[in-house]
Amino acid sequence: MMGPMPQQSPTSQSPGLHAGVDIGGTKVAVCLADPAHGSGPPVLLTRMAEPTAKAGAPDALAQQVLRLLDAACAQQGITRSDLAGVGVASCGPFVRSAGMVEVVNPNICGGLAGAPRGLSNDWTRVPLQAPLAQAMGADRVHVANDAVAALQAERLWGALRGEDDCAYVTWSTGIGVGLCVDGCVLRGKNGNAGHAGHSYVGDPDAGSDVALCGCGNQGDVESLVAGSALPRRLGWEAPALMAAADAGDAAALA
Repeated sequence: MMGPMPQQSPTSQSPGLHAGVDIGGTKVAVCLADPAHGSGPPVLLTRMAEPTAKAGAPDALAQQVLRLLDAACAQQGITRSDLAGVGVASCGPFVRSAGMVEVVNPNICGGLAGAPRGLSNDWTRVPLQAPLAQAMGADRVHVANDAVAALQAERLWGALRGEDDCAYVTWSTGIGVGLCVDGCVLRGKNGNAGHAGHSYVGDPDAGSDVALCGCGNQGDVESLVAGSALPRRLGWEAPALMAAADAGDAAALA
């Protein structure tokens, strides 16, 4: 687990503090921030992270988020109930159950592709929004695809300020995309708009020669070039592959 960030004095008391949660296929990170100092980015107060929960009951991920929120709040001398809101940026894809977001991510849910992917659970979907809303109140919990959330942040404070037609692409354990067209951020029915990682780019009829994605597809983008796919397919971790290619290594370039 990462330790806290250097402490800064918040400009408001605890009711003004917000929490941010980043859920990925490899780690879950939680931070507390003070947004009350003006129009710029919030002041980061505390951050901690640990490997993503992938064992136990299907709500293990949501319970991990709540536990990390409690730990982050304790470092600021507050409790979860003092938070003004919680924004959750999660890897997708998503489905909805009774209007609440559930995560159907191939790097978390072992039941999608089964034993060949080597995950220790048989989950096919993970409840996220419902248990968080039950613990904290539905009006204080907001969930978005992580690439869409990052797109929003870049449009507010970063490289995409003033851009009405733009995209954000993340290449990590999985691959995510957020899209903005004519100034409107696209979300789609289940919050999956722009999520290109599970689009087919290989030939699924080629049988065992086509890489298996954790979602069960053969030959989609993530199965071929996601950070989690490269070691399985090529024997390279992504940073080592890029460094070797940069240095002219023939195998890495190929």
